[in-house]
Amino acid sequence: MAKVFLTGSTGFLGSRLRARLQALGGDVSLTELRRSTGADLLKPDSYAQELAGTDTVVHLAAATGKALPVEHFRINAEGTRVLLEQSRRHGVRRFVFVSSIATTFPDIRRYPYARAKLEAEAAVANSGLDYTIVRPTIIAGRGSPLLEGLRRLAGLPVVPVFGSGQVRVQPILVDDLANCFVSIIRDSLASRQTVEIGGPEVITIEHLLGKMHWVLTGKPARFVHVPLAPFLPLLGILEVVAYRALPVTVGQLATFQFDGVASANPVFEQQWVGMTGVTRMIELSFAS
Repeated sequence: MAKVFLTGSTGFLGSRLRARLQALGGDVSLTELRRSTGADLLKPDSYAQELAGTDTVVHLAAATGKALPVEHFRINAEGTRVLLEQSRRHGVRRFVFVSSIATTFPDIRRYPYARAKLEAEAAVANSGLDYTIVRPTIIAGRGSPLLEGLRRLAGLPVVPVFGSGQVRVQPILVDDLANCFVSIIRDSLASRQTVEIGGPEVITIEHLLGKMHWVLTGKPARFVHVPLAPFLPLLGILEVVAYRALPVTVGQLATFQFDGVASANPVFEQQWVGMTGVTRMIELSFAS
């Protein structure tokens, strides 16, 4: 029986993964980091009892979106280091960590989420534990924070596209990603590896927005392109004085600048046949 300690179990991905692990019944014994009872990654005593006796930690909890840069590093980098230290102390054998495809972008200087995740990846890889680092692409599904942001653009009468619109993306349905995690945990896939996981189709960001517009309105999209070169410096200045009030940050616009496509790996090859296509995942994401 696998004994799993799961963080982020009430989140967008974590809630799906928790349900699948619970469905395995006697094959998995599951404990969780429960924030509802005061557990905190940076306070080891608050989860020591749940962590004791587990052999696999699955670490999904993270600061995302427009959290302040200091929070990204406090939770995503330092929180991961603390959990790794406690995992070693309690005899954990394996550490499965969810990162982001954004860590592969060529320029993440203004993207604190990606920089903090990259720091956490290094800590995991150098921890001495058996590990798997997973870098998902855009995660779709009902309640997807990233897709909700894109929805606000795609639902407009004329859809704004930052940059050329030709960068490639590879969305994955959250349920398909949860199934990949089950395989990684249950079948001990990708030991001491970093794997990138996306869905079965690679399309441009403009094509994705066009598909979203069609699902939302039933009409073909009309686009207007917003040049990034003059826009990014202005946005950078505004971040200094009004970070919380901005609808988007410089870092978040990296999705429009750099390809977010996964490299081939055994986890994807095992799962891709049953994965959901882009049009269907958009329909599922926006279903009422």
